[in-house]
Amino acid sequence: MNPIEESEKLINTAWNLFNKIPYGREHLEDLSNLEVGLHQPCELAIAGKVKAGKSSFLNVLIGEDLAKVGDLETTATINRFCYGRPEYPNRPVKVAWEDGTITFEGLDFMNSLQGHDTETLKKASQIDYLEYRIEHPLLRELTVVDTPGTGAVVSEHQDVTELYFNLREKHKIQTRACTSKADAVVYLMGAVPNIRDKSFLDDFKKNTEDGMPLNAVGVLSKVDIDAKLLENREEQAQYLTDCLKEQLSTVIPVSAGLYKAVKDTEHSFREWQSLLHDIPKETFDKMLRAEQLFMLKSYSNIPVEKRQDIKKGLHWSIFRTIARVLYETQSVEEAIKTLYEMANIDSVRKTIDDYFFKRSKLIRCTRVLSELYNRCLKVQTFGLFKLRQDAGQFARWERFARQYRESEAAGLADYLKSQYMTTAEIDGIEKEVTKLKATIEQLQMDIQQTDKDFQTLSAIQANKELFDEEEMEEFSLLFGGYGEYRYKEKVWIQERIEFWNGEVSFVFSSVKRSIINSAIEKYNHILNK
Repeated sequence: MNPIEESEKLINTAWNLFNKIPYGREHLEDLSNLEVGLHQPCELAIAGKVKAGKSSFLNVLIGEDLAKVGDLETTATINRFCYGRPEYPNRPVKVAWEDGTITFEGLDFMNSLQGHDTETLKKASQIDYLEYRIEHPLLRELTVVDTPGTGAVVSEHQDVTELYFNLREKHKIQTRACTSKADAVVYLMGAVPNIRDKSFLDDFKKNTEDGMPLNAVGVLSKVDIDAKLLENREEQAQYLTDCLKEQLSTVIPVSAGLYKAVKDTEHSFREWQSLLHDIPKETFDKMLRAEQLFMLKSYSNIPVEKRQDIKKGLHWSIFRTIARVLYETQSVEEAIKTLYEMANIDSVRKTIDDYFFKRSKLIRCTRVLSELYNRCLKVQTFGLFKLRQDAGQFARWERFARQYRESEAAGLADYLKSQYMTTAEIDGIEKEVTKLKATIEQLQMDIQQTDKDFQTLSAIQANKELFDEEEMEEFSLLFGGYGEYRYKEKVWIQERIEFWNGEVSFVFSSVKRSIINSAIEKYNHILNK
């Protein structure tokens, strides 16, 4: 099955059908846009609270320092990252203003969007979105949209406060619009002191209750900010995954700041490790309790100036993590591997690749088919109802005209009859629309099944150690080559259902149990087709 081709066929069917009736023709432009949208990159929105690390995460994900990072919040509204080259290399940022004008700006303009002063807020309030074009492989299939953060600290100055609240309300509306229209969402949650805090979870659910797509992944960011959070990051991410299973597919712990710091400073790690290994463990533990203690002259023979040079430019929590790992490992190579595993960016990239990049066509088709179905529903509900009203009115006029035998009246009656559809013709159109809706629903179910098969097969490949050779062969064929099972006897398929129903209760691995249950469901799906 090629979902793009099948979706195009249904759009063309809808076009021919809608073109037959006046109240369908007003949707023809929308159908054209849907067909164009089928071939556009999938749209991935990055959302989250202010200072949750969205910009740092985006920079690391794309590998470009284009999403402005700073101590102050960037007030620009929407940042779009698309594939391609900038039209003007010296002014690479395309600015779409709310009045419809387009300008191209450089770094100075981006810097001017930092801060909460009145002038900056006024400028930001006039911007619709910013667009960057980058020749990055990820962006061939995904357009990444960096949304404004939710929540903010507001200046006490009255004018600035009012401006900021107005802009924040605009940001809130834009963020919800982006996440509701996006094909997929990565939602960043900043580290909190107590990840089990009910108010935090309630706040998250409240902020995502309207407009969050089903294809959503959570990222627990800045896990390095707290030593306890860093140590328990996997457990806490799993806790959030369980609590937010209705909002998110999964939650992944990451530290984009740690990833970037390691990448920028790993060339110095050999020297750092050599110096740190000379410090007694008890003293080293004390030094890492606070930055001020680390810089105390009496705590080490390492000159304070050298310590300041090592720490220079790094956030204390990130430096503390790097120093701890360097101290506790025997080799630089081992330390670098451990630090990258803690940062976990590669895991996020793989998740985005598996969840969105590899599934982009399926995700895009799902959204397009949903919109196509809604157009059919509107035509059937409102268009045909209006058409029946008009047909009744024309029928009354025709009967009135035929009461007279003069040729002019007869001609008028024939003309009126030619201007409206009969009840039988309208019934025929409605049957076609109903059939089209059913076909759309069937394709949606097929795509969902294909998508589910893909994700199950990915889980099998990632957990090969859980299966023996025969199980791997059976499940790989079941989820990767559905056509082969069309030639299996139904009795054989029923036997496999009964076998796995008996086996599943004796499986200890939750991952394997989930895959077996998916296999049972798939076998039943085949039997019922």
